[in-house]
Amino acid sequence: MKYKVMEIEFFSSVPTKSETTDIEKTVLSIEGGTIFGSNMVDEFLIAMKTITAGGIDKIVIDMSRVDALNSNEIGAVINLTKLVRVTAGDLVLYNVNRQVEQIIAPLDLNRFLKIFDDKKEVVSHFRYIKV
Repeated sequence: MKYKVMEIEFFSSVPTKSETTDIEKTVLSIEGGTIFGSNMVDEFLIAMKTITAGGIDKIVIDMSRVDALNSNEIGAVINLTKLVRVTAGDLVLYNVNRQVEQIIAPLDLNRFLKIFDDKKEVVSHFRYIKV
């Protein structure tokens, strides 16, 4: 079975890019710059709850265009991570820049959240998550 990684714009009805690898389940990849800093975190959480209820339990948030996180956005990431872990899934952050790392580090969130720099590490991480 193939594993599809989708990169979508926030609330887009059609994925903008997809690539196929040899893993078993679908992983949702979200451009963090479309969510964080947009005052749409509550709407994002509602959409993500709907998506996870539909069976998506592996989520990657690409943080390359995110320069800062506020407490509401951090809370949303934590809540969504807890939500997907209930079903043995996971949420990971990818491409986190130095400014965001400086926000995350004092909160010790790197012990709770998986953070990756390399796409191969993300794929490897999800390959070993039980479904």
